[in-house]
Amino acid sequence: MTDNDFRQFNGAFDAAMEPDATFTERLQQRMEAGTPNRAATDRPTVIASPPSQREHVPSAARRSHPLFIAAAVLVVIALAAASIVQLAPRVLEPQYASQSLATLPADTGLTPGPDVALYPAPIPGLERESYSYVHGDNLIAVTDSKDLETQQLVSFDLATNQMIWQQDVGRMMYFIFNDDVAIGIASQEIGSAEVNSMPVLSEMVAFDMQTGEEMWSRSIADWQVVEGWETIEMAGDVAIFLEAGTLTAVDTTTGKTRWQADYKLVAPEADGFTQPPALAQIGTELYLAQMDGSVDVFDLTSGTQVKEFDLSAAFRDVEPVSVMMEPVPAGLLVISDTLVGPGIGTTLSLVDPQNGDVKWQRSFDQSGVVNVSPDGAIAVALHTWESPPLLMRLLGREGHSTSALTWLNAEGDVILETDRVRMPDMGPLVVAANNDYACYTADSFVCFDRAGTRYTIDSAVTWDADLVGDTLVLFSDLMVLRVELP
Repeated sequence: MTDNDFRQFNGAFDAAMEPDATFTERLQQRMEAGTPNRAATDRPTVIASPPSQREHVPSAARRSHPLFIAAAVLVVIALAAASIVQLAPRVLEPQYASQSLATLPADTGLTPGPDVALYPAPIPGLERESYSYVHGDNLIAVTDSKDLETQQLVSFDLATNQMIWQQDVGRMMYFIFNDDVAIGIASQEIGSAEVNSMPVLSEMVAFDMQTGEEMWSRSIADWQVVEGWETIEMAGDVAIFLEAGTLTAVDTTTGKTRWQADYKLVAPEADGFTQPPALAQIGTELYLAQMDGSVDVFDLTSGTQVKEFDLSAAFRDVEPVSVMMEPVPAGLLVISDTLVGPGIGTTLSLVDPQNGDVKWQRSFDQSGVVNVSPDGAIAVALHTWESPPLLMRLLGREGHSTSALTWLNAEGDVILETDRVRMPDMGPLVVAANNDYACYTADSFVCFDRAGTRYTIDSAVTWDADLVGDTLVLFSDLMVLRVELP
């Protein structure tokens, strides 16, 4: 602010307060009042003399000015808030339900029963589980040794609660499964002096799901991993290695390369990263979908491209940030995440696998974790971050996560929904479902049947879950548990 601006400001202010006074007169009065000529006058010292109202006390016009009133009100509010913060517990007013309760469609005629508390029991021999696959009534699990140096592949019969076989498998980066074979993907050891964020693959090793015996192994050291991609996926009786622009199919029975095929990869994003294509298998066909909506379909036996179509209608005309596909009895379920306002929303679209026509679609304004069961049931656990207002954050209040469940049948009809509830502070959002039950991480881990009856599961932090008929398998801290749902 320049001197001229200062003068104009003070002149305008004084004119508003005391219209008969000019800036020059006021300035002269203030100077005379503030710096008296001590050489000209020899005034005695006066102790406790009353102040001059004109010199030190604001005029009546200033005391009633809106700025003074607003400042006084703010001071009172601040003092009151400070006292409340010191005396009241720091608990946010809930914007969600106190517990997860089901809402059924109006035409069901069903009435939820009373809550049921269930207590899962550990499955012996499956401590320190890291990977799992449900195979009929059997659970195939990969467990770590105590020193985390080696792993075992374990087959467990859920019907008899007995271990069928176990097999030492060395140390694998991860496993892929189908009903006949478990394939471990091993990586090379990276020296501590070498900086490399990408894994270097070394070999694939296949194990028979019935006996646990090794079937074959092959080197894959020449396969180049694309950063950020899930590079090897199971599709029917082949394992598909996904490279940028190339597919390689490995026969799961022999370990030999069955075919290779090229596809056109969409242009990378501005930061150089390209989202990986989504893969799904229906019958003897492999579907490959990309972010621009293009779908290429290959024959799994020969690798020949047999058709192509467009999926843009499944994306709500917005380019997605991620795409997944799941085969269901009624067609192909496309799960896409798109930007919705400041966040991400999830859209489910059931499409015709012959031409990409959308049969039904359901969109959510929150991001969701989706589970699709072999019988076609779909469960979506929706996640929302509850952030307190700015003033509350300045006072130390913290946000938290809430979740809600939407359970659908294969036709996209709602079986039941729940209100949002606050999630535990630890653990991921987990969901599992079939046509009889749906389970998810709510205020605790809970399940619902089709009548809306709520089953609370007393367990530690749940990292994953599977439903095998009426048996719920929970993967918790350093153990695998099971509980029978009524």
